[in-house]
Amino acid sequence: MKRREKNIEHYIIVNTLSKTSFGKVLLAKNSINNEFYAIKLYKKSLLNRRKLTYRSKQNYNDVLREISILQKLNHKNIVKFEEAINDENDDYIYIVMEYISGRSLLKNPYLSEYDTRRYFKDILCGLKYIHQNNIIHRDIKPENILITGDRKTAKICDFSISQEFDISSDVVHNSFGSPSFLAPELIFNISYSNGREADIWSLGVTLYFMVFRDYPFHGNDIFELFENIKTKEISFPIEISSDLKDLLKRMLEKEPSKRITIEEIEKHAWVVNEAVPTSS
Repeated sequence: MKRREKNIEHYIIVNTLSKTSFGKVLLAKNSINNEFYAIKLYKKSLLNRRKLTYRSKQNYNDVLREISILQKLNHKNIVKFEEAINDENDDYIYIVMEYISGRSLLKNPYLSEYDTRRYFKDILCGLKYIHQNNIIHRDIKPENILITGDRKTAKICDFSISQEFDISSDVVHNSFGSPSFLAPELIFNISYSNGREADIWSLGVTLYFMVFRDYPFHGNDIFELFENIKTKEISFPIEISSDLKDLLKRMLEKEPSKRITIEEIEKHAWVVNEAVPTSS
């Protein structure tokens, strides 16, 4: 018989949503307000072994940093932080978040151009807010974009490797992130500009995935993948509008200083297009 997770204070555990390197994500019901929440568990004893694998990049202090960042964010296009529970007698840190009943972009079926634009504008709005708070996400990808159950809104989640940047130094160190979404400057160097340009690159890869259900760069191994990211130009497997081509090319510009900014993206012809689906 499968062991049932123990309840966490006033949260009644319903089931397990997913498993992570250091714990799980649980669905729980708050016995006080009867609302559902997602609870991310971090196992302290594993965190303290530090960086067990490429995918396990956090230690205890990193989780505290994640909580600190989440506490500063409150935006309709970011999954909302509720509270953190960190009992010194418990081997887990619990991060309680808004529960999104829909699916991630990774698991969503093919999107129309209209829905792609709509969700993209949501993500862009959330990312602009993150950057305005001097934070870079560092892991923008379809898996970390959740679509609400009513399919009306896209929300950014997972700030586990996010980082605050110091405007005075304007430099971020190290290059964590998912390989297929890493910007060329992250592959070239371990220190780079404040990281906003790298987030825009990752958003460009995400938009490419939303349109084509594929990634712009591939490789038989990580070294070939990184070489292609650094040197290969993007191609388009099916015909798309000239405006969308232009936006993707400008977001996936190899040179970060020449890459389109969020403010420029907001004014881009493809983004401001308000065309609605025509009825058949």
